[in-house]
Amino acid sequence: MEIVERTVNDVTVLDLKGKMTLGEGDELLKDKINSLLASGKKKLLLNLEGVPYIDSAGLGEVVRTYTTVRSIRSRSISRTTAAVSKISSGSVGQEVAMPGLPGAQSR
Repeated sequence: MEIVERTVNDVTVLDLKGKMTLGEGDELLKDKINSLLASGKKKLLLNLEGVPYIDSAGLGEVVRTYTTVRSIRSRSISRTTAAVSKISSGSVGQEVAMPGLPGAQSR
């Protein structure tokens, strides 16, 4: 997996590309998030549009990221598209979004 960091206004956007699986992206994301938080960046957006597959370890890391950032009272936004079609061994044909992103729908 590859992570490209960019800034839009005061939000740090992480564009993730490639599979997010155990040993193939989950630790990379964890290290990147920890580094950003340590440097004082609190507004984060995970763009998972380039992630074709995510297993339970990858999903767990996305959830951990959200709860960690939220616990320090900042705003974390995570957005996926239909491109993320599988979670673990099941198929998911729905868009998943967390509140806070313009146009995102909460569940």
